[in-house]
Amino acid sequence: MEIESKFLIDQETAQKLRALTEISGFKVTSQYEQPIKDIWFDNPERELCKKLTLYRLRRVSGKIIAGLKTRVGIVDSAHHMKEFEEEITKDQVPVFLANKLNIEPYLEAKKLVSSKPIEKVIDVTNNRHVMNFEKGEQLIELAIDEVTYVGRKGEYKEIELEIETKTADDQAFTEFAKEIEEKFELRRVNIGKYERAVEKVD
Repeated sequence: MEIESKFLIDQETAQKLRALTEISGFKVTSQYEQPIKDIWFDNPERELCKKLTLYRLRRVSGKIIAGLKTRVGIVDSAHHMKEFEEEITKDQVPVFLANKLNIEPYLEAKKLVSSKPIEKVIDVTNNRHVMNFEKGEQLIELAIDEVTYVGRKGEYKEIELEIETKTADDQAFTEFAKEIEEKFELRRVNIGKYERAVEKVD
């Protein structure tokens, strides 16, 4: 189960966040750039989107990863996500795209749609800047995502801040996210990237 807080931000705020060295007792211990390329899939009725589910093929850090994420709730403004992921090979990609690769993300996606085919909906380019914040054994990841969505209606760009607990307890994570929110006067978003992308470009 993933626990995340999400905010839409502007370029000026992104620059200020990148300059952080410490907040809420957590110190930056590492940061790096992580380019990501996604293809997002759904059926023609967009049932996965309606069920708050993202089904994707991701290329990141030399890996190809099939994944499915479903939002199962929002608690204290944090998104609780159920996730299935499986790394696949380059040779398996055509089989995946043909909906013939019976791996867990695909099998879970099939359960959520009443009609076929599951097909490509949106291409996504994400220039992600990752910052790891640590306090003792607790780790929180802050990601600044500069995202471009391309769909049948064109292109849309936005910047999303995503804060995810890795090993931090619930209280520390909540306090960390709240301090970020207040310090930078941010607004939380309660819908995911896929839902917004469908609205803008699909």
